[in-house]
Amino acid sequence: MPILASVGAMALDIRARPPYVVAPNTYSIGPGGSVTFNITTLTFGTGTLYWTIAGTITAGEFSNSANSGSVSITSNSGSVTKTLSGSVGEKTIIFQLRTGSTSGPIVATAGQITVGVYAIEIILAGGGAGGGYAQANTSYPRGTSGNGGASGGGGGGGGGSVYYTTVYLGKNTTYALTVAAGGSVSLPGGGGPTSIYHGYNGNDSTLSGSGFTTITVLGGGGGGSGNVFYGTSYGSASDIMPQSNGTGGGGGNSASPDNLTGGSSIATIGFGNSGGNGISAIAGGGGGGAGSSGQNATSSSFGAIIQVQGGGGGNGITDSGLGSTDMISTTSAGALGPGGGGAPQGYGSTGAGDGGYGPPNPYTGSNTSGTAGTVNRGGGGGGGQGGPPASGGGAGSGSSGVIIIKIPTTTYNNMSILTGTNTVYTSGSNKYVKFTTSGTISFT
Repeated sequence: MPILASVGAMALDIRARPPYVVAPNTYSIGPGGSVTFNITTLTFGTGTLYWTIAGTITAGEFSNSANSGSVSITSNSGSVTKTLSGSVGEKTIIFQLRTGSTSGPIVATAGQITVGVYAIEIILAGGGAGGGYAQANTSYPRGTSGNGGASGGGGGGGGGSVYYTTVYLGKNTTYALTVAAGGSVSLPGGGGPTSIYHGYNGNDSTLSGSGFTTITVLGGGGGGSGNVFYGTSYGSASDIMPQSNGTGGGGGNSASPDNLTGGSSIATIGFGNSGGNGISAIAGGGGGGAGSSGQNATSSSFGAIIQVQGGGGGNGITDSGLGSTDMISTTSAGALGPGGGGAPQGYGSTGAGDGGYGPPNPYTGSNTSGTAGTVNRGGGGGGGQGGPPASGGGAGSGSSGVIIIKIPTTTYNNMSILTGTNTVYTSGSNKYVKFTTSGTISFT
């Protein structure tokens, strides 16, 4: 029978979760590195628990020469941090939580930690997002009523976020490198659909392997749509709003709300920035980039003519933004994660940026599409602009991401590239491997 605890009118089965949980903050460390085991209990409260460490690691390979001890628990939580000596080789670490003493019963075991012997530097860029689509008003072609039928420009897609780190990898393990694919104009992963919807988010790039905590780098956020027909807004809020992700999509334009604020960056790791704002019924903002935020759309009057400008996409990240590494320039990858430019309404100028572009001077009575982001740079697509009497111009699709590895040549000689399209560069005592499609590697 379940053990029930009454909380108000709700009964809880306290066996629904383990009474003791141990979660390490990493599954891959190198010589001299540290790992923290976070302990959470259900009903223990405050007191002392005990721990031991199994695996192939020995006590002398820890900085304090101890592979057992006690831990204070306060209000059902505590932690143990272990630091390795600088000379430890490839090992495994298995943390065991015990009650009563260091020889008491094991109540929880953490996932195995791998001490890697191969240190590599890695850059992962997520996929760029698609620009927002802008639809024309076919009921009012240009010249028949007021300003004609163009409905303003869609927002630019956000560039993929970019992450740089050092990881420690072990022998005889296959590691998967997932390079985010670029999206089309109608499929998730980038590109605005041919209707009054925002662009799709970019896909994620990842590094994963057995016993290794997966690194996930988010794609960009889709640009907002343009869908104003003489003050009437079509589509639900979720359809037209710019998206938040690793970087934010540029705001499109709408009657309600009057202006669309660019999407925000929710990147948990790496570089990412928010999208620029759109202006109601006029133009879309630029998509956020890894290096800077997207620019807001602007407008100014010249007599009876309103000159509008789509927001420029945010800049991508370069070597200098990562801090003294030469991985991007050596592999000729260009700035990574640039945002796409927003699209203007009539008599406007393109939203510039080094991702995709919004269309220049689109008010010509024909469809004009935004351009796609540059391949293998995680660039966001440009916003699209419709012109009467057709249904509107398409948005540019987001581009694929990229993964770059920097590895000492002596270590590279022990690495096998199992799958994936890649290019290998040599500079000094290092090799640089740029993966432009997903692949796998291993070490001997």
